[in-house]
Amino acid sequence: MLIIHILLLILGFILLVKGADYLVEGAAATARKYHISEIVIGLTLVSFGTSFPELIVNIIAAVKHENDLVLGNVIGSNIFNTAAILGVAGLFAPMTVHLRTFRYEIPFSVFITVLLLAMGMGWLGTGSGTLGTLDAIILLLLFAAYLYYIFYFMKKDRQILIKLAETVEVPPFSGLKTLLYILGGMVAVVWGGKLVVDNAVVLAESWGVSRKLISITIISAGTSLPELATSVVAALKRKADLAIGNIVGSNIFNILLVLGSSAAIRPIVYSSSFNLDILYFIGILALLFAMLLIGKNKELKKKESLFLLILFFLYMIWLFIREGILFPGIV
Repeated sequence: MLIIHILLLILGFILLVKGADYLVEGAAATARKYHISEIVIGLTLVSFGTSFPELIVNIIAAVKHENDLVLGNVIGSNIFNTAAILGVAGLFAPMTVHLRTFRYEIPFSVFITVLLLAMGMGWLGTGSGTLGTLDAIILLLLFAAYLYYIFYFMKKDRQILIKLAETVEVPPFSGLKTLLYILGGMVAVVWGGKLVVDNAVVLAESWGVSRKLISITIISAGTSLPELATSVVAALKRKADLAIGNIVGSNIFNILLVLGSSAAIRPIVYSSSFNLDILYFIGILALLFAMLLIGKNKELKKKESLFLLILFFLYMIWLFIREGILFPGIV
C-alpha cells in the first residue's frame, strides 16, 4: 500500500515538472504570436516557470491548512537551490557572478529572508506566529518592486538580454497546439501538486515523521528539479551568470510570490521550529557572498561549490538527527 503512495508522489513530481514545461512553452508561443519580445518572454517565463511547481504545491497546501508543508517547501527549496544546485552546477564549470547579482540580489535575498523570520516571530507587529494578510501584502508589494527592478536593469544590460534570449525556445505552434499546451500544462501542474501534497501527508503519517521533514526534504527537492536542470545546462553552456541568477531569482520568487500568495489565500501558522532552518539559509547566503567577495572576479570555483554541496549534506544529516531518525536520543 505504501509503495502506491510513493509512486503517486513521484507521478505528482513528473506532472509538476512536465506540466510547467508545457505551460511555459504554450505561453511563449502565445507571446510570440502577439509580437512580444523573446527577451521579455525570457525575463518573465524563465524565472516564473522554474518556481511554478513550488507555487502550485504551496497554494494547494495552504487551502488544505498544511502550514508545515507551505513553509517547509519554500525554506527547503531555497536551501536546496543555494547549496545543492549551485554546488552541483559549480562542479561542471567555475561560475562568475554578475556584479549586479553580487551587489543587489544576494543582499536582497538575505533581507527578505530576515524579513520572513521577523514576520513569523511577530517582530513587525503584524501578529506573532502567523503570516497573515498584512504580511502577504508586504511580500507581494516587494515582489512587484523586484519585477520592476528586473525589467529596469535588464533593459540596460544588452549582454545579459542576449544570453537570456538564447535560453528561451519559442516554438512555432499552431493555435490549437498552443491552447492544448497551456490547458494541458495547467491541468498537469494542479493535478501533480495535489498528488504531491496528499501523498506526502500520507507518507509522513505512515513513516511516523513530521510533515516538516517531508516538505523540507522530499517536496522541496522535487519542486526544485526545474532549477536544477536550468542551472546545470546554463553552467555547461558557460552561461554561469544565468545559472546563479536563476537560483537567486528563484529564491526571491519563492519567498515573495509563493509565500505571499499562500498567505493571501489563507493565514499561515508559523512554527518557531523553522527558525534554525531560516538561520541556516541566511548563513549559506552570507557564506556565498563572502566567498564571492574574497575570490577573484566574483567567481565561484569548484572547491567553493563542493563546500556548498557538503554544507547541504550536513544539513540533511542534521535534519534526520533532529527528527530522531538518525542517532535517536541525541536531540
